[in-house]
Amino acid sequence: MCFLRDLPETDALNVFEMALPFKSDILAIGLDSAIIGYQPELFKNVFELGKKHVFRLCCHTGEEGPAENIRKAIELGVERIDHGIRVIDSEEIMKLCEQIQIPFTLCPL
Repeated sequence: MCFLRDLPETDALNVFEMALPFKSDILAIGLDSAIIGYQPELFKNVFELGKKHVFRLCCHTGEEGPAENIRKAIELGVERIDHGIRVIDSEEIMKLCEQIQIPFTLCPL
C-alpha cells in the first residue's frame, strides 16, 4: 500500500488507520508520487506505525532529488528503494546499500 507523498502525512495516517482491518492482505507500505520537496522524513510517523504493525517498508525515492534522500529513507527503516538511480551520485550511500543489502526496483527505461 503506497501513500501519496505530495499529500500531508495526516492523510497517509488516516488511510493507514482505514486499512488496518485489511492488514492481513497488506504486505508492505511505502511512499509514492512526487519526490522533490517531499522528503521521506516527512512521513516518519507513517513508517513508525508500519514497523509497529510489522509491515515491510519501501520508498519511492532517489529518482529525483539527491542521493541523500535514499539514506534518509534507510534511516526510517525502509527495506527496499523504488527507483533510486541517484544512488550513483554518492559512493558512500552506494556502499551503505551494498553493506545492508538493500534491493532497488528500477525501470530500465
